[in-house]
Amino acid sequence: MTSYVPVYNSDEGSTNQPKIIKQLDIYDKLEQWGEWLWLKFQALLWISAAVSIIYYSNFFKQLFHNENINELFFTQALLFIGMSISLSLYVAFYLPFIKGVTENIEKYNPKAIQLGAFAGFMSFITLTIAIWPIFGWWSFPMLIAMFLGFINTSHFLPNHQVSGLLFGAIFIGAFFSHYYIDHDGFMH
Repeated sequence: MTSYVPVYNSDEGSTNQPKIIKQLDIYDKLEQWGEWLWLKFQALLWISAAVSIIYYSNFFKQLFHNENINELFFTQALLFIGMSISLSLYVAFYLPFIKGVTENIEKYNPKAIQLGAFAGFMSFITLTIAIWPIFGWWSFPMLIAMFLGFINTSHFLPNHQVSGLLFGAIFIGAFFSHYYIDHDGFMH
């Protein structure tokens, strides 16, 4: 954000019209750094919330080993999650590396974005219904916090194609976290 400060000339022979000069760039830099730090801080809070929820509830152990889960909606949720992951692999790896597509996905295949949004929304709804018998009304805020924590990990990943692989590794690591958590969960 550029701001200007009027400066008045103190010579008596000059007109008293104010001159506009640009403020020092240091204020702009400080504002940019402050915004950057605030975004990183928010991302770190969402990641901390997601990790805490996964640990405190032992979410993935409850997801796969609790007999109270709604199996029909859990199966549908897994199908929609699989569709989302397949679309992500299609857009992030198949199109640029195998097919050589360099144009924007919104122009090349706009249906992929619509299908991805539908699959993501439906996976959230079906997973919420599936875990409702275990976690009750906590299901909705838990999934929102875990989703935002997972998405905000991208703030701390490098900005190139390797980040897609790291993103997948984080997802798989969270998925197998129940092998390393020594309790059955405290939220159910």
